[in-house]
Parts: sequence; structure tokens; C-alpha cells
Amino acid sequence: MLDKETMEGPDAKVKAVGTGPFVFQEWVQGDHLSYAKNKNYWVSGRPYLDSIKVSILADQQAMVAQLEAGALDLAMTPTLKDFGRLKNDPKYQGVLMPNDPDFHMIQPNSTLKPLDDKRVRQAFAYTIDRQRMLDNALGGIGEPKSLPWSAGSPAYEPAKNNAWAFNLDKAKSMLDQAGVSNLELEMVFNSQSIEASAMSQIWQADLAKIGVKLNLAGLQSAQLLDMWHNQTYKGFYIASDAWTNMQPITYFTSSSVARTNGNNGGYKSDTYTEMVNSLALEADEAKRKQKLSALNDFMLEEAIVYPIATNVQKLIAVKALQDIGHRRIPLFKFTDAWMDA
Repeated sequence: MLDKETMEGPDAKVKAVGTGPFVFQEWVQGDHLSYAKNKNYWVSGRPYLDSIKVSILADQQAMVAQLEAGALDLAMTPTLKDFGRLKNDPKYQGVLMPNDPDFHMIQPNSTLKPLDDKRVRQAFAYTIDRQRMLDNALGGIGEPKSLPWSAGSPAYEPAKNNAWAFNLDKAKSMLDQAGVSNLELEMVFNSQSIEASAMSQIWQADLAKIGVKLNLAGLQSAQLLDMWHNQTYKGFYIASDAWTNMQPITYFTSSSVARTNGNNGGYKSDTYTEMVNSLALEADEAKRKQKLSALNDFMLEEAIVYPIATNVQKLIAVKALQDIGHRRIPLFKFTDAWMDA
């Protein structure tokens, strides 16, 4: 919760007055952020830590090297290889987000021909070998899925999670029926993500088997955000999204992937908007369940986005760092964390 006057003032981008356990201390752009203990925190005796310094590192392997050298106590989003190696080392601990709401996904640009045709979008949904991507690119952590929801969500329907079972022959037939051939499209992804690169390469190889050329482009975050928000990517992007551990209406109104207005795929539909608005106003739990199921069917039918598998948030920390917490959105928290001397 932030102070209204500060957030509307001239220093809103660099100052904040809030109610959290830590207060902003310093930001050196491209290098680090520092936070100090909030002595006026509303929970008596918290936080235990006197300060937190967050180093900004663009390279995952360099981050892990600093952890092993003793320069860091915690490394967020290590590579799966490093996570698997260090979680079994007695000096470290591997922490996974429970019931993670985050998921890996591919989104088609629905404003781009022929992806503006739902038959074509549906065809591509069948070309994703989710199990292979999970096993080979994601270290087997998580579950493959055709819908975004985590197991604790009211919208979770496990029976529909295999709706887009991998089937290249079916995909090729659907593309032929739509009159589409000799396609050349683009897949953009974050160049710092080893997992996104690996999944993109698997998909590229499978699409080549049905005559689709997929050009891969690893880019920096700032460039990607501009392409996503303005739908200037020439085919697809691969990334992750969250919000699925909260009330499902939050996903449909807040997710940059699925919101009815201004989503990254450029998808628009009056029917979709009406269904989401109806869900937002529905007070009866049984009727909400029915409307969520109908929205799941609609997302599958329209192929708005292609979930791949759970994106389990993970970190590696030294053994001395105790009681790392988490929030319902995929963020760890350190309100109760302490260092064992």
C-alpha cells in the first residue's frame, strides 16, 4: 500500500512511502537496490533482517558464480542445471514456490495474417510437444497444461489440460484445410532465458516437420515489451504469465496475456468481453463455476494463448537463510526471514 501524495508527486519514480517491512534506501541503476528495515513496521518485531541488497545481474551463470563465491546469500531464478546441482549441496537449499500460479506459454499475434484465423491458431496449438519441453527444457519440474490454472484455482479443470495433445499430422491437416502453406513466422524470446531458448528450439524443429519455418530471435526485455504491447512481433512470443492463484476474474482483467482489452496477442472479441463481464458480476458460486468452465472452452476454441507447463519459481539460498516466505502471486517474501549465525 503506497502513499497517494508521494505517488502523484514529482519524485514518484524514485520514492515511495508504504507500509512494507523494508524501506527504500538506494538505487544504482543497472547495479543494485538497497532496502533497510522499516522500524515502524506494523508487525511488532518484524522484519528480522536489518537490510537487503538486491544485485542486478543479467547473466544467470554469473549470478550463481557469485553465490558460490560467497558474495550473495540468495540467487533468484537460477538455471535448472544449477538448481539441480546446488539443492543437493549441504551448503545450500533449493526453494520452490508451492502451488505455483506462473506458467510458461506461447502467444500468437492474433492481428497478423494468417494467425488472425482461429483455425490456424488452433492448428499451431497441436504442434507444441509440452511433455518433451517439460522433460528436456524445464527439468521435469511442473506439469504440462493446455489451460493456465494451478490446482488450487476454482477454474482448474484437469480433464481439459490435454485438450491440445501433441499431434503434428492433425496440425498439418488443419493448416491445409485453412489454405495455409509455406509459412515463415517469427518466435521472439528473452535472450537471458535458457529455458525459453530451449523450448523455442524444440518447437522450431517440430514445425519444420510440417513445412513451417520458425525464425528464432532472442532479445532484451525492453525490446520485447515494446513488441508485445504493440503486437509488432511477426508470429509468436514465448514467456511466462501468472495471476492464476487468485480469483480467476483477476486473470481475465489483469493478465497482459488474457485481459479482454489490450492483451499482448492483440486478441479482441465482443463475446469474450461479455463472458468475462458476466463472470465479474456473478455472485452465485455454482453459476461462477459454470461460467469459468465456459470461458475455459472459449479460450481453447479461440486459441488465444498456448500454455505449455507450470513455471515453478525457484531460488537457491545459503543454508543460514531461514523462513523464506511466499505470496499468492509468484513472489518470495522475506518478512519473517532471518540469518542463522
